[in-house]
Amino acid sequence: MSHIRYKILLFAILFYTFGASAAQDNLTPEQLINRYEFGELRWAPSGQRLAVVVTEPVSADGQATNIWLYETDSAKIRQITWNGTSHRQPRWSPDGNSLAFLASRDEGTTQVHVMPMSGGEAQPLTKASTDVLGFEWSPDGKTIAFISADSDADQTDADKKSKRDEIVVSKTIKPVRLWEIDIATGGSHALTDEKWRVSTFAWRPDSMALIVSATDNFSIELLTDRFFSINRDSQKMKELARPDGPVSKLSVSPDNQFLAYIGSTEGGPVPHGLYLQPLDGGDARNLTGKTLDRMIEDFKWAVDGGIWVLAVDGRSDELVHLAIDGTIQGRTLFPGRSVTGFDVAGPVTAFINASAIDPEELWLSTASGERRVSDFNINFPSLVAPELIRFQSEGGMTIEAALFTPTQTSRPQKGWSTVLLVHGGPSGRWKNRINDWAQLLVAQGYAVLAPNIRGSIGYGLDFIRSNRNDWGGADYRDAMAGIDYLIGVGITNSDQLAIAGWSYGGYMSAWAITQTDRFKAAIIGAAMTDLAVEYGTEIAEINAYDTWYLGTPYENQAAFIRMSPMTYVKNARTPALILIGEEDVIDPIAQSRQFYRGLKRYDVQTELVIYPREPHGIQELSHRLDVLRRMVNWIDTYMP
Repeated sequence: MSHIRYKILLFAILFYTFGASAAQDNLTPEQLINRYEFGELRWAPSGQRLAVVVTEPVSADGQATNIWLYETDSAKIRQITWNGTSHRQPRWSPDGNSLAFLASRDEGTTQVHVMPMSGGEAQPLTKASTDVLGFEWSPDGKTIAFISADSDADQTDADKKSKRDEIVVSKTIKPVRLWEIDIATGGSHALTDEKWRVSTFAWRPDSMALIVSATDNFSIELLTDRFFSINRDSQKMKELARPDGPVSKLSVSPDNQFLAYIGSTEGGPVPHGLYLQPLDGGDARNLTGKTLDRMIEDFKWAVDGGIWVLAVDGRSDELVHLAIDGTIQGRTLFPGRSVTGFDVAGPVTAFINASAIDPEELWLSTASGERRVSDFNINFPSLVAPELIRFQSEGGMTIEAALFTPTQTSRPQKGWSTVLLVHGGPSGRWKNRINDWAQLLVAQGYAVLAPNIRGSIGYGLDFIRSNRNDWGGADYRDAMAGIDYLIGVGITNSDQLAIAGWSYGGYMSAWAITQTDRFKAAIIGAAMTDLAVEYGTEIAEINAYDTWYLGTPYENQAAFIRMSPMTYVKNARTPALILIGEEDVIDPIAQSRQFYRGLKRYDVQTELVIYPREPHGIQELSHRLDVLRRMVNWIDTYMP
């Protein structure tokens, strides 16, 4: 194996230091959510310009996302899009003279817009009848390929006005076609017909063909995508491979030998490893399964023919340079920090950098070191830095967690009142980014434990698999083992415990209060409470995820009943605040209503709060503030 270079980022020696020495004890929800966040970033071919997606703090009018431009000559960053509220997926033309991106402006739908870098406003290029879902320049720069769904032609405006607006559900699943548009003429044509749903695609370097992940089986219950090569001229599709489970981020190697993608092992639950599929035939090879065994979030081809990957490592992240045979050539570690995006231009790496107390900013890494090149969040308030702890759980499993303890007062004799926070997923994690709930609670004088229980990403594939068909089992006992550990070392008051979470964390909160009466208060956000009903009513695209974990309720109903909080709701005694978005299609509102009614029947103190217009993640300013305030107030009420 080649020599491995470990380059630890030494932030303390930089001219700018993140974080202040002491957190304030009067932190408000308004201060906490008033921060900029970053999305994708892309270097221009010259390596002199960097397009960066920046999302502004949420306001009463919504949340605007724009594209900013960093230029190495001036070392300054400036905004280059203004009109509209959402600009994303920046893509440079191969000559670097134009920048294309997705935007929803006057067209009403999301279209590809092209901005000349010599000056002038961006103009819409595509005229798709529905939102453009993704696009890429051809390597020769003459065309852009994009995907969009067919429009719903089954109902006319007259039908809707006359209330002849019945919905035939099977006909709502529309083809998603791959299109090509000529840059010079604006002429476009479809490369796939109505038989296909294209999920994602990548150009081959010769611009004569594309690789797509697509299916001609419109099943909403199954993952049936296959890889195909499409010839631009003949539009013939040649099957290349059938990946096992969900995939993401297709990219063809510069030498046209391999298709790289993030893929799954044993069918799921999420894309985990970096795979190479030979384009001349043969089986795909998991490049990272043995040498890295960490979830890959992104990758870029390196100039030496290798690949840079962004890997999840516990609560942190790392950039790893791999050779084409999978051996590790070098890695950049980010201890105590998270990287949410990166791009490489020769010797310069741009990355989005954050920590548990510092909002995201744009950084550059060069041969001379690392430096921050943006200051969007320079005036953000000081927060409490968590301590990283580890404790032993069932079966000798080591569990990693973040522990937040108040800084404004000394520890009480019996220990802190403590809130257990459980993350979503279950294939999620608590990482080194600002935890809004934890920061507000610790500012109120609570200790907060945020464990990465089994099932979390960042600890290898076996750790993700460890709660398969066992929701509410060993993962729940992991969380309780963390509480017991804190009690044992005197940090936590055993009589003053609360639990809170959203999505799978909400499920775990609901589950916990049906299994134990140790908690004085619970926050149950967007939870699953009846897993069989959940499976049949959630948005179908995520059924494959649940099926990997649990099977189906049609064949495995006993397990669904066994793992559902509703089965044991009669045991609950803990006061519970239930929060849900009215338009949530991932954990539909009926799950929260049902659990609320069950708690009410057994005279448990409970409140159900429904947020109109909101999906699975609460978005509107007033609602986001309300969630934070209610969460703290509920715990204050029942843990005085």
